[in-house]
Amino acid sequence: MTTANGSTTDTGSRRALGWAAALTALSVLAGGIAALALGLPPCLFHSLTGLYCPGCGMTRALRLAFRGNIWASFGMNPLMYLIGIPLCLWLLVWVSRRLGGRPAPTLPAWAAWAALAVLIVFTVLRNIPGPPCCWLAPGPLP
Repeated sequence: MTTANGSTTDTGSRRALGWAAALTALSVLAGGIAALALGLPPCLFHSLTGLYCPGCGMTRALRLAFRGNIWASFGMNPLMYLIGIPLCLWLLVWVSRRLGGRPAPTLPAWAAWAALAVLIVFTVLRNIPGPPCCWLAPGPLP
């Protein structure tokens, strides 16, 4: 189908993208509700290696955030706020632009490399024993 300005749109693919975004959002919400109701699964990486991965504490952080305890949530895994929220906002803009028939924004290469560097440094620092690095390790639920 061709629009008034001459660009082509594929209504079927936009509709599929909308459904995929809605199902993803519902899955995240259902996962948060399940974490609140059923308890927390152990981290497989931590169980096998004894080390904290970049995602260790993320479920606890989400659980605390859903309960309104933002400061404790930040303490469980600050990456949820430092990388996760900006990434979710960018994804929301990407989906809305795609559904609106406009070109989707691209993630600059420097942003992807910077995020990877932050993940690596964060993972190394949170596994160094003793303060201040041990403060990056997730703790038990309050």
